[in-house]
Amino acid sequence: MLEPWHRAAFHELVSVSGGRHSYMMHVGLGWALARMPLPLWPDLRRVDPMIGPLVLDGYGFHEVFFHTAQVLSEKTVLRNRGLSRKRGPFPFDRWPGPREQGIQQLMQGVGRGLWFVSGGSPARLDTIITSFAADQRGSMWAGVGLAATYAGGRDAEALHELREAAGTDLAWLRQGSAFAAEARHRAGTVTAHTPVAVRVLCGTDLDDAVNACAITRPPGQRADRGDWSVYEEWRHRLAEHLARSDRAAHADADPRPV
Repeated sequence: MLEPWHRAAFHELVSVSGGRHSYMMHVGLGWALARMPLPLWPDLRRVDPMIGPLVLDGYGFHEVFFHTAQVLSEKTVLRNRGLSRKRGPFPFDRWPGPREQGIQQLMQGVGRGLWFVSGGSPARLDTIITSFAADQRGSMWAGVGLAATYAGGRDAEALHELREAAGTDLAWLRQGSAFAAEARHRAGTVTAHTPVAVRVLCGTDLDDAVNACAITRPPGQRADRGDWSVYEEWRHRLAEHLARSDRAAHADADPRPV
């Protein structure tokens, strides 16, 4: 679907699916770009700014999954230039969105890949993520939350340990978990582990997590106008919303007299 003579094929595929699998399709496009020569890349300006940054997530996942040692050893390259491989860093001249936001989106993919690289070990994840620059860790924990909820693989006890490991970046772990819940719900592929992960990581049920994604999503008209800030704004608004909900829930549960 990425033939150089049919550059609109990807967008037609997303449309034909009715958008049910649009999240995973964009992630998959990022995987494909990581393997394709630049002259064969499609015009990324046609990607929907609301979810298009998942292309970078997919690219980041590919890099840490298939080039683990290099990614984990080149942290300054990640911070200053984007992900590096033998052919060079991610070509941001081909990306229509802001570069700094794009790096965060790549790092979300790195965090998602680390879930598999680490075998879902909270302690191992904490060690790896702490070794990266502080301004990237939140996005990495978001990727971990996304993978832990979407792919699963660990029980509730381990997920509670994951919450503890995230520490001050817990809001981002929640954000990624809620995004995974939304992706599963939209595709109609909710599995038994999905609501368990959402309950532990977000402190809410699946429907509430999906609703949180809906009410914090920026207006679609902004994406239609080519506003590439909407995805990062969505992530921040969702993280803040889930943090407020968690504080309210703990306040309601406080047995102290008023």
